[in-house]
Amino acid sequence: MAYGEEEGTSYLVEPGAGLIFFIVLVLVLAPAGVVTALKGRWGWVVAGLLLAGLPWLVSAWVAPADTSWWARRRARRSGVGAA
Repeated sequence: MAYGEEEGTSYLVEPGAGLIFFIVLVLVLAPAGVVTALKGRWGWVVAGLLLAGLPWLVSAWVAPADTSWWARRRARRSGVGAA
């Protein structure tokens, strides 16, 4: 045993590191998942749910579907389609 190391306490990663990683992952991926859903990209939403949210990082940058909340809001703000 190394100096200052008790038996059975040798960690490759600190005990709370998994929880911290999970919280950071949720804080980064949750907004991307919400943007993906608001853009109406439901296939990407399902893929993100199956693949731990990673596809959402890509799909948040993809153009919105024409009938999505995101597209309607952009059209309303830019005056497109206003009579």
